[in-house]
Amino acid sequence: MLEVIVGGAVGVLGIVVAAWATLRSSRTAERSALVTAHIAAEPREAEVEIVDASFVTSEEVDVQELRALAEREGQDHYGSWVMLDIKVRNRGGQTAYITNVVFTMSSILNGFRPVFPKPILGIAELQADEHHRPRIDPVAIDLSPSRNYQTFLDDEGPTSVPVSQVMKPGEADRFLVSIDTPRSFFRARVQVEYNAGRIVEAPKELAFLLTHPAWFNANTMLQKLAAVMEQPGTHALWRGRSMTRRAAGRLCMDEYEQSLRSLIEMYTEAGRGRDAVCASVRESLGRVPEMREALGLNSPVSD
Repeated sequence: MLEVIVGGAVGVLGIVVAAWATLRSSRTAERSALVTAHIAAEPREAEVEIVDASFVTSEEVDVQELRALAEREGQDHYGSWVMLDIKVRNRGGQTAYITNVVFTMSSILNGFRPVFPKPILGIAELQADEHHRPRIDPVAIDLSPSRNYQTFLDDEGPTSVPVSQVMKPGEADRFLVSIDTPRSFFRARVQVEYNAGRIVEAPKELAFLLTHPAWFNANTMLQKLAAVMEQPGTHALWRGRSMTRRAAGRLCMDEYEQSLRSLIEMYTEAGRGRDAVCASVRESLGRVPEMREALGLNSPVSD
């Protein structure tokens, strides 16, 4: 009889334990579902994405848009030789506050144009042609720029440019940074800082290349320098120094040769060593001895 009672009690206890375990498992699942739902309901942090970033010139941005930005921001000018055109969007669930754009320059190279002799007998100094402007691929987002900031870039290393851009969740924005720089070529990493120190970097390193000037062409250079050399008189000014016309011509040709080599180096560094333009520069460089001969600058003279 006792065994029957004990067996029955054990059976009842087993049923109670099983029911308790089932109830506990159910409540645990409910709590997990509630926690998951709560997390899902919380807005995600702001997440800024750089959709596109490129160096452009003022000719590649709508002039009316630049002028409107300048008037709104009280600026005296509305463009510069090179600008960073950057397009961003906020993929997060909270507002993004962009506070800085950071440029980190590297691979800096300098180019120059040759100085033409200035005949002392009042002949006007010949001026080099204006630069041709490069064309950049179309923008990735069809947006008008909302702001145009200003900065100066010169040395290698990071340069932080304070900005103030606000994007609500799901919004996209585009703004410009006008850059004043004496450099002819450089590479730059671009980062955007937002929301108390969060950082996003452009997906690729950018390269700025001051496009080829018109004087690089051997025929153009030969024509311009010949016009100077054919003027009456025996002396000329070159970089403020008085010397014989032929000495000034030789120094001008030396600079021309050096400038062509500098252009080739910059195109090569930019990964454009096989461009048609670079090939033309190489062709002009190969004609330098012929040009010296045509101008009578090969034979030594007493200066």
